Amino acid sequence: MIEDANKNQKTFVITQNGEAKVIVQDLKAYEKTQETLALLKILSLSSKIFKAGRLKE
Repeated sequence: MIEDANKNQKTFVITQNGEAKVIVQDLKAYEKTQETLALLKILSLSSKIFKAGRLKE
């Protein structure tokens, strides 16, 4: 599973009694996800600041 996740940048959802409990994800895929989330947070914050009039064009 680890080799497949690394080689193919896959994400595995491990379930217990039919309920998702654990995620196994390639480190590169995880890092990309974290970078994307950080950029989205920055964009959202910038938009809020601009709409509040605290940022000039």
